[in-house]
Amino acid sequence: MSAAGVLAPVVILTGNHDSEVGLLALGAGAQDYLAKEDTTGRTLWRVVRYSIERWQTQKELRVREQRLNLALDYADVQGWEWYVQDDRQVIFGKLLSAREREEWGFESFLRNVHPDDVDRVRDAVAATLKNPGNRVSTEYRLRQPDGLWRWVVSHATAILEPNAMVTRVVGVNVDITEQKRQQLEMEDSRRLLEQALLQSKTTGWTIDLSTGALSTVGWTARFSDYNSYAESMQAVAPEFLLETASFIASAQLGEPMGPREIAMLQKDGTRQWLEVRAWPVFDSTGQVSRVSGVSMDITERKAREQQEAQQARLRALGTMASGIAHDFNNALSPIVAFAELLQRDERTRQNPARVDEYLGYIVSAAKEAAGVVSRMREFYRPTSVAAPKAVIDVEQLVKQALSVTAPAWKDQALGRGVTIQIVSEMDDGLPFLVGNPNDLQSALTNLLVNAVDSLDSDGVITLFCHAGDGCVELGVRDTGKGMTRDDQQHALEPFFTTKGEKGTGLGLPMVYGAVQRHDGTLLIDSSPGVGTTVTMRLPAGTEKGDAPATESFSRATRSKALHALIVDDELAIRTMLAALLEADGHQVELAEHGLQALEKLRSGSYDLLITDRSMPIMNGDQLAAAVKTMGLDLPIIMLTGFGELMASAEESVAAVDVTLAKPVSWDTLRVAIQQVTSVKHSV
Repeated sequence: MSAAGVLAPVVILTGNHDSEVGLLALGAGAQDYLAKEDTTGRTLWRVVRYSIERWQTQKELRVREQRLNLALDYADVQGWEWYVQDDRQVIFGKLLSAREREEWGFESFLRNVHPDDVDRVRDAVAATLKNPGNRVSTEYRLRQPDGLWRWVVSHATAILEPNAMVTRVVGVNVDITEQKRQQLEMEDSRRLLEQALLQSKTTGWTIDLSTGALSTVGWTARFSDYNSYAESMQAVAPEFLLETASFIASAQLGEPMGPREIAMLQKDGTRQWLEVRAWPVFDSTGQVSRVSGVSMDITERKAREQQEAQQARLRALGTMASGIAHDFNNALSPIVAFAELLQRDERTRQNPARVDEYLGYIVSAAKEAAGVVSRMREFYRPTSVAAPKAVIDVEQLVKQALSVTAPAWKDQALGRGVTIQIVSEMDDGLPFLVGNPNDLQSALTNLLVNAVDSLDSDGVITLFCHAGDGCVELGVRDTGKGMTRDDQQHALEPFFTTKGEKGTGLGLPMVYGAVQRHDGTLLIDSSPGVGTTVTMRLPAGTEKGDAPATESFSRATRSKALHALIVDDELAIRTMLAALLEADGHQVELAEHGLQALEKLRSGSYDLLITDRSMPIMNGDQLAAAVKTMGLDLPIIMLTGFGELMASAEESVAAVDVTLAKPVSWDTLRVAIQQVTSVKHSV
């Protein structure tokens, strides 16, 4: 009947009492059998009913087994049972091309396990038998009939019988070959990423917003000590804390953040510079759950940029040296000429009006020479020193920039056969600017030098300054080569240059930095073959009529007669100071160094001490400290050639009341004397 495709319950009714015949019938598919002589209506009805129920149950089991095998096949899952006492493993499902209901012994099964995984499988089996009822999982490789290996994860549970014996273990094998392949590829990609990050000194990082935990990969030199975002923020340099917190907060709000440069403090106190990028990571609900990013170590790049910037400043200083020398020689010329006339020409000395006129020229020229030195000092003053803001006369700023760059646009240009015409376009009644005059003069000088370099043939350079809408537009226009649109996009990048080996690529970036420090904007308009216009748009200060007046030293009155001690290792300085004080009616004594001054102070009484700073044997700092140690209530003025540098660095000597810079004018000295003596007398 089975061969014919007839599916129905079968009961064998036989006259043979042989039990073997009955067993054969059952093995052939019958549900039951009866001997004819034992058959009654009641027994026949009971056997038929049982046979039908058994047949239906077997039919349902076969359907379920077919469905299970089909599901296992589609899911790449293989079910199995291991009968422990018989060492018989029954496998169902077609994973690994095994025949349905294939039976293996445990050792024959192990022969198909990868040699490197055998011990792990044995340990898993032992753990399964030791913990009945619990699921034990392990991953290993199984050999296929074609000899290839596939990864499987086996989940097994030992079944505890009512007699407390473990007789069988049931489980499933899941094919995870594809997952393993992807996992290995991801691990390879991660290793390659780590190598790339290490070589580029870059750290990949992720902040878990729910816990604040910080995880890193790659160049973790700075982050390896920190397990959380809060801990890492403790290493951020104070001036970057607010910017960094705002940067991360923007990413938390779902906004990808572009590169930012921040500094972090290392344990030894040095700074590590990082270029940081960040972006949000969204969860399945669309909420930002993490912030990820990369931080590239740019410490070496920053150091290199600073070094190259310093070198560029030195090269620029060399270029400007001829301009400085030009200005200084111009200032010295009237001093030397008029001084010789007053010294050697009797007729000149006998003409009071001519003497006053010549002396006025000498004083003015000397002040101009002092200004030249001051501008040179400001050029090489470190940019980290905060420069005090001042009221800036734009017209004077332009004149100074033209004077400093004159050798470039005049003599040097003529030397290479190029004639440059300088044109000035200045509005009347320009307002003052407020800021660092040396910073802006350096910026304007750079623009002029760039304009000169752009002219390979005769051309025009125009300096212009226009006011309006609360701003002053100060800039330079040339008729030189001009720049392409692409060059303009990179013009403000450090070290980008169109001058080849002659250029440093730092001129315009330095100008841009100066403009930014003055809360302004920089505009560039250029066309190839037409020329370039660079405009510094700066906030206007006060109107000229409202400019704060500087203190008029000419109104300084003479102090009452004092007994003063002047200390300087230069005879000319001592003599000059003595002459100024004696002309105001003061009694003066002189000393060449601090030790000599102390001897005079011990033996005499004085109302004022004026001392140089840099002297042999005992310098001015030591002298001032010794005076205070002696308990003398003596006003002290320090007159030094380092006065401007001390002021820009906000440096002072504790025991000194007032510090003045050389050269000093008579009126400036009078005001200082009035200041220190009036304070002493009022206490």
